[in-house]
Amino acid sequence: MTDRANMEATIGEERPIKMFHHFALDVANMDRSIAFYRDLFGFKLTERHKAGEVPAIPFELAFLRCGDHHHDLVLSHNT
Repeated sequence: MTDRANMEATIGEERPIKMFHHFALDVANMDRSIAFYRDLFGFKLTERHKAGEVPAIPFELAFLRCGDHHHDLVLSHNT
């Protein structure tokens, strides 16, 4: 068995990441980032706000979830 196959088998058995919650990333392109996490990992878009929509928040925000929480991942984009 190759090292990669060995690693994949081990990861599949142990599930090293059982859950994560409220992870935030600053991204260069909001639309492409939403599509990436939606299409590759199955995240669902929960909420999205344009820059300045909330006066105290001058950057774009998107909230995505992969479980039962309102959001597990926050994407921000400073335009």
